[in-house]
Amino acid sequence: SCAGKQMAQYAVAESEGKVNAVVFNVPEIGTAAIEKDGFVSELARLSPTSTVKVVDAPLAQWSDGLPTLTSSVLQTDPTVNYLVPLYDSMVSLMKPQVYALGMESTVKVVTYNGTLEGLQSIQNKEVISGDVGGMNHWIGYAALDQILRILSGVGAVADEKVPHRLFNSSNIASIDITKDETTWYGDIDLGAEYAALWGVK
Repeated sequence: SCAGKQMAQYAVAESEGKVNAVVFNVPEIGTAAIEKDGFVSELARLSPTSTVKVVDAPLAQWSDGLPTLTSSVLQTDPTVNYLVPLYDSMVSLMKPQVYALGMESTVKVVTYNGTLEGLQSIQNKEVISGDVGGMNHWIGYAALDQILRILSGVGAVADEKVPHRLFNSSNIASIDITKDETTWYGDIDLGAEYAALWGVK
């Protein structure tokens, strides 16, 4: 849910509280509903006058259905100013429709995952305004840490404190997207940090 909340926070800040968003939910993915609810609730909390509509974009229909759905959403309500696909891998199928309708200057995309493709879109100033990313490498270490805690009888922690980072035009030049994603999130040696936590060498 924190990813959804962070996307809403960014949209509200960037638009100065004038958000008319459409969230593209992916019902087959269990975490999508949590992310979607995070966006909707945070937008309502921060900007009660903003609006949001949720549409389903089933994973199996992305190739053919997502472009059509994008066009339909924008033609039905030309005042939409934010498209919120829950995963940035959706954007490549949506972007051509935004350009085809000549709405690239009025419609922005805020999304999640921080993939190379998403960051390239920001770098090239192509539709994506903000992409909230989480380092997969860190998530892997955190998952292993939880497993080891449970297997050793210690019990899982409530929050592994795995951070997100928002990528946008203000910081995209500070990273080298040709390098491994572990370098995009700051200078930290996760192997050494977790080894110290576990008391191993």
